[in-house]
Amino acid sequence: MDKKILKNWPVIIVFLLVVLLGMGPQVWAGSIVSWERMVLDSNEFAGGSFVALAAGSEHSLAIKPDGSIVGWGYNGSGRAMPPLGNDYVAVSAGGAHSFALKADGSIIGWGWNEYGQTTPPSGNDFVAVSAGGAHSLALKADGSIVGWGNNEYGQADPPDGDDFVAVSTGGWHSLGLKADGSIVGWGLNDYGQATPPEGNGFVAISAGRYHSLALKADGSIAGWGLNGDGQVNPPSGNDFVAVSAGRYHSLALKVDGTIVGWGYDRYGQATPPSGNDFVAISAGGWHGLALKADGTNIGWGRNRYAQAAPPSGNDFVAIAAAAGDMRGFHSLALKADGSIVGWGDNRYGQATPPDGNDFVAVSTGRYHSLALKADGSIVGWGAGDHFGRWPHYGQAVPPEGNDFVAVSAGLSHSLALKADGSIAGWGANGAGQATPPSGNDFVAISAGHHSLALKTEGTIAGWGSNDYGQATPPEGNDFVAISAGGYHSLALKADGSIAGWGYNSYAQATPPDGNDFVAISAGR
Repeated sequence: MDKKILKNWPVIIVFLLVVLLGMGPQVWAGSIVSWERMVLDSNEFAGGSFVALAAGSEHSLAIKPDGSIVGWGYNGSGRAMPPLGNDYVAVSAGGAHSFALKADGSIIGWGWNEYGQTTPPSGNDFVAVSAGGAHSLALKADGSIVGWGNNEYGQADPPDGDDFVAVSTGGWHSLGLKADGSIVGWGLNDYGQATPPEGNGFVAISAGRYHSLALKADGSIAGWGLNGDGQVNPPSGNDFVAVSAGRYHSLALKVDGTIVGWGYDRYGQATPPSGNDFVAISAGGWHGLALKADGTNIGWGRNRYAQAAPPSGNDFVAIAAAAGDMRGFHSLALKADGSIVGWGDNRYGQATPPDGNDFVAVSTGRYHSLALKADGSIVGWGAGDHFGRWPHYGQAVPPEGNDFVAVSAGLSHSLALKADGSIAGWGANGAGQATPPSGNDFVAISAGHHSLALKTEGTIAGWGSNDYGQATPPEGNDFVAISAGGYHSLALKADGSIAGWGYNSYAQATPPDGNDFVAISAGR
């Protein structure tokens, strides 16, 4: 790395832990990258110990000691579903997109990409990355900055120079910290948020939605920009070691390990928990996160999408998130002891699994759920069960028998794969989605609004609703996995690449390039 960067390593460390990690304003069970809409509950993940964290607008990210990433909260456009891998060293959660910096100096992005903000430049000489509202910045080892994404106000057009040591993206403005301790700002400046104070005694920066913060070398804090809720009026003192600017609130970490907050506090986001064992902070849109010395993660503030509820527990082996819309979200998790836990929307009892510890697989539909037992039988509950809960298509009433090896719950229909390679279907069948093709050469099934099946020869069969071509899979015999979403489909190929087809208004059917994927999952 450049000697100039090494000389300023304390600044970079502070930045990586504080500024990079989500200062912007604003399935784990086998999935690699997810795009489009979903809500992820933290309980879906095994967790307990973390080394870094990032709070976005309505989602959160954390890095585990093994270098892998977990995400939770609102998952619109896939923002809370990070890629697999254990070589990540930093994360940044923006308004609706996310980034991770890899140990080799390259960047990977996911989430909303309307302005190309999730598509970082290639290269492996990056030392920091920051996700803003709809733009992004990255710091290179040579001290220069690159920007991409929405550039309506010039926020993605950084100044020239190779003497920068930190970057931070706000809603529509950006900040850069120089090696001499001075700050440069650019982009939208209607509240003065892009006009930093003069001087060269700064060691860290953080850009919020319309305001900015900076930590000085003497341990004091400076704030500027929109101040409707006092978010740029930091507490006095010179014992601060980190700052983080959220949407309309601010956080600061003190040298004694305590956290202070100020600004807009409707959801309690500016009222951090007590304690003196915190080592890192991150202010999201309406919530906050803090990392404790023991590696645990704590959250507070708005929790509509569980973004302020960090993961806990380490005995889960599989998860399933409902394929419904915002009115039909629930989740299930299978534990190592064979029992099931459920949470989320439960209006039809779909999030209340049966008792028992002999389950081996779970699947969630829009308002119903399925579970496969160790004896090969299937249990269903929620809408369409034996109690006639509306909407009733019988989708939660599986066929009898104990020769089933896989289950998949679609929007309002269900599929099951039998040991002999044949498929059974039941539930809503208006488009024929519950009427599988005959044959006994199938090895995998997936039910969305339509249905897919993988054959032993590596080809894919599709049936049911096909308004957007989602039930018309590509030709080829090199497929190894399938996933049916609401109106789009995905397939994993033997070479590790992904194919997508169907409805694509949010690019949900346009998977990332590459041939190093090992699993797929399509949301609604």
